[in-house]
Amino acid sequence: MNLNASLIVHRLRAALSARLYFLGAMGTAAVLTLARGFILAVILDVEGFGVYAIVASVGLFASNVLSFGRIEGFMKSFPRLWMAGQRRSVVASADRALLDVSLRAVASCVFAGILIYALSLNDYLSILFFIVLFSVGSIAYNIYSSGIRSTTELRLFGFGNLVRATTAIAFGVLGAWLAGWPGAVVGEIVAAAVAALLMRCWLVRLAESTTAPSPDALTVDPPRDYGGYWIFVSIILVSAPLYLDRLFVGHVFGAASAGSYAFVLLFYMINSTIVAIIVQSVGPQLVMMERSGATLLRQVKTASAWSAACIFAGAAQLAAAAFAVFVWPLESLGDKYGVTVGTFVAISFLSFFRVSEFFDWLMISRDREKDMTTASALFFATTVLGAGAVIQFDLSLEQLIWLLALARGIQLAAQLILLFRHQTR
Repeated sequence: MNLNASLIVHRLRAALSARLYFLGAMGTAAVLTLARGFILAVILDVEGFGVYAIVASVGLFASNVLSFGRIEGFMKSFPRLWMAGQRRSVVASADRALLDVSLRAVASCVFAGILIYALSLNDYLSILFFIVLFSVGSIAYNIYSSGIRSTTELRLFGFGNLVRATTAIAFGVLGAWLAGWPGAVVGEIVAAAVAALLMRCWLVRLAESTTAPSPDALTVDPPRDYGGYWIFVSIILVSAPLYLDRLFVGHVFGAASAGSYAFVLLFYMINSTIVAIIVQSVGPQLVMMERSGATLLRQVKTASAWSAACIFAGAAQLAAAAFAVFVWPLESLGDKYGVTVGTFVAISFLSFFRVSEFFDWLMISRDREKDMTTASALFFATTVLGAGAVIQFDLSLEQLIWLLALARGIQLAAQLILLFRHQTR
């Protein structure tokens, strides 16, 4: 009896130690990412910072489009495959996905390049090149981080993110100082590639470890239909407004306004990063909870508790950030980018609604990808109407941010309504 109790205590301590290491590594990575953003805001001029933000955001959106549901399906399939003992299938699926999506990226780059040349828009060829490289780096990182995330090795996932953030701040800042916004983009591409390579090495090692199941269990090909295409559509509907907004702002308000908007979004990253850190751990757990027979109400309580914790932590950090920008010591940056109290409050509310990602995972765990897409479609429709209102009624940048926050709130409400409307257990 005492031996069993000691074993339980030992396992609890090990789990707690791993979770604390994960949170520490991810937290440090988040701080470095925010620091890089502020340093780049100082080094680059307002327009240069705006172009950098546009290239990065369009590159992230392009990575989602090029995936075409392949990577999104891994959100659910990889944890289930790992639980079923099909570990080498995870590695094989990841490698095939990277090859397929990379070929798709090359083909898209050639097609877009020909189109740009035909339209005599040669100035955009270099920007296209950077966008494609950025998207491929992000794709590689997302694929192998999905594999690591499906395992129980949270420390490796956290350390991989820390490596990426450290490499990005080193090469990104140096690149910006030497070559402006192109150098900053190259730094991020290098960081994503280094982190992806490390995560693949770790994933292979875990799949071939002595604790892995028998080879017979590892030769099973993963099922193809995990709702990945519905997840893909949902992510595209959400990411289009949130990634292409810099492009929209630059077109409607000008490059300088795009730079100001990109600076304000650094504060959006505060709570957004907290959510992104926690959801990497909680999301796969929600999938495993459903697999273990947990009720919907229990899953909702888990997601809600983590959402509340993220909002509370984000609010505390945003309060500190507000003091830094409006009082000391970053008031000069606030003046440079024209940050107002109203804009800061609006971006804070927008960041709080990022907790909808917890409920995305919950819906995925319940095979409710279609409902997830419905909620995302409501968000997309609201933002399109808001963009039209900005153009038609000459609304301000602050009002645009409030419209985005409203759309996120509508999405979250729709998620909860749809979850309980079709409740099964």
